[in-house]
Amino acid sequence: MELQTAEEFRAAIQRYLKAHEMTVGGLAKKIQRPRTTVEWWYYHGITKGKDRRKIQEQYPWLFDSTKETPLEIPLSSLENIQLRLASFVKTEQAREAILYLTATLEWFLFKAMAEERNRFRDALGKDWEHFLGLTRAMTNEKALEIAQQEGELKWNR
Repeated sequence: MELQTAEEFRAAIQRYLKAHEMTVGGLAKKIQRPRTTVEWWYYHGITKGKDRRKIQEQYPWLFDSTKETPLEIPLSSLENIQLRLASFVKTEQAREAILYLTATLEWFLFKAMAEERNRFRDALGKDWEHFLGLTRAMTNEKALEIAQQEGELKWNR
C-alpha cells in the first residue's frame, strides 16, 4: 500500500507508535535515524513522493502496524539460529575429525613399519581397543570392495 500524501504518511507513523507503545525517540533509535527526522515525520509526514516511497521501501513494517518488525527477532528464531549454528559447528568438527582419523588409519595400515605400529599401540594404552574396533569397522573386506567399485578409495597401497 503506497501512501499518497504526507498526511497518510504521518498518520501511519502515529499508528505504528501507538500500536507498539513507542516514543518518537524510541523509533529513531530503532531505525537509526536522527530524532528530529522522525519527529518531523510524526508531525508533518513527508511531502515528496519519491522520499515517501523510499522510506516505505526501506521500512515497510512501519506502515503495517500488525507486522512484527525485522529488528525484533522472536526468541524462537534465536533458539533456531543457535541450534543451526551448533549443528554446523558439530558437522565441521566431525568433518575435521574424520580427516584426522583417515590420515591416521592410512599411515597405520599402509605406511607405518611394525615397530612404529607397536609404539603407536603402546602410546594409545587403553584406547587401543577402541582404535582397533574403528579400524576393523572402517576397513572390513566388504567396505573395501564397495569403495574400490565406487572409485572412492583414495588410499594408495
